[in-house]
Amino acid sequence: MLSEQKKQIKRHRGAMSLKALKDEAEKEIIMEMLEHYGRSVQGKKEAAKQLVISLTTLYARMSAYNVK
Repeated sequence: MLSEQKKQIKRHRGAMSLKALKDEAEKEIIMEMLEHYGRSVQGKKEAAKQLVISLTTLYARMSAYNVK
């Protein structure tokens, strides 16, 4: 995952703001966690626990990044 992010950063350096890069990285991490733990409520709870965020925050970020 990190090597792919480094490649993206090199490709987009100067073209994306730091916030945009952070948001994209956060979206990718959330999607990977959901793929790993599942998209059930229990899977989302575990993903939130591993990310050290509340389930409410996970749902808010999923909504903000349009992650289903």
